[in-house]
Amino acid sequence: MASYKIRKLVYREEPWKLLVHKLEYAEQKATVIIHKLEWGKYPNPVWSDELERLVTTWVSYDIEVINVPSDWEWNLAWCDTEGHCVVIPGTQRYGPGRVSGTWSYDGLHSISIPILGIVYPDQMPITEQTYESSWVTSTTLNYDVEMKDVDPYYEWYVTWADSPDHGTVIKGPITGPARVSGSFTYNRPLYAVWIGFRTIYKNEMPITERTYSYPAYTYYLDYDIDIEDISPYREIWINYMDDATHGFYIPGRTSPGTLKGTFGINRPLYQVAIQGDSAILQVIPAGELPIITVTEKTITLTGRVLTGDPPPDMTLTLWDLDYNTIIKEKTFPSVPPNETRQISFTDETPGTHTVKGIMKLKNPAGEKTYETDPYTYTV
Repeated sequence: MASYKIRKLVYREEPWKLLVHKLEYAEQKATVIIHKLEWGKYPNPVWSDELERLVTTWVSYDIEVINVPSDWEWNLAWCDTEGHCVVIPGTQRYGPGRVSGTWSYDGLHSISIPILGIVYPDQMPITEQTYESSWVTSTTLNYDVEMKDVDPYYEWYVTWADSPDHGTVIKGPITGPARVSGSFTYNRPLYAVWIGFRTIYKNEMPITERTYSYPAYTYYLDYDIDIEDISPYREIWINYMDDATHGFYIPGRTSPGTLKGTFGINRPLYQVAIQGDSAILQVIPAGELPIITVTEKTITLTGRVLTGDPPPDMTLTLWDLDYNTIIKEKTFPSVPPNETRQISFTDETPGTHTVKGIMKLKNPAGEKTYETDPYTYTV
């Protein structure tokens, strides 16, 4: 005859979570490096074959432009005292580059430098000076993010947003719980990153090891059953039922041994049925399984009375397993059937903590005690 022993049957609900292991960005801004810029006057006018005229002034330059788009055009220009400017031959470039040389002309008023602007003779000489503009030409985003306890069919993306209503998908679609990481460079300033249900703005970064919760839940059943004898059935299995007539098959065993694991779904539990093929061997209502949840820093233990005549007293206890002590405990007298009671505790202590929940139901007919599995969370 079929026989089994339930070692553990724990029902719990978890809010959807986004774990940001790393989210940081680095901006590149258009930059000019003046390695050398100096000028001088000839003692006497000098003939220039290139210009076919006498020139009186010279400029020596070594200038580099970095962090600009490859199609951005730039040059150096000589501006004379009469307000005319001429491009210094050989200095026209596209994108990052470096130009150097000496050029002579008349009446130096200023040199036009890309990104920096006008440089006057009294500002020279300049050696190894870097000038960074406010023009963000590209941004690199490094990310390592994880969706946890979400619906297995939930589809989500990692999206680069350059405005409140426009974004570019970096990664996705991703289905269900998953962890993704990588690096992405884009030629636009970063406004925010959209990750599934969460928007994380630029001014919140960098972020390391932070958890965000969402008010949607995945429900879990943790089970550990010792199947001693399976006959006369082909299989002993678990039916996770979300109402009185509908359930979800949790694969069982076709031979004696341990049936152990965790089943998760986006539907709350109504009852658990232990079945031998199509025969129901035992029904355990959800109300007989206490629930422990953690949202942000708040730990909540929920207990339910399913039946009881007379209505039992319910004692709920949150137990700290790190220090082997009670965090919070409360007794609710004469709780009517199908009603729930809760206790909560907000933990402000940084670090990783482990707790469990205990529910005791007591009336003259007897006493029942239920415990949750240890639950570890991080503040």
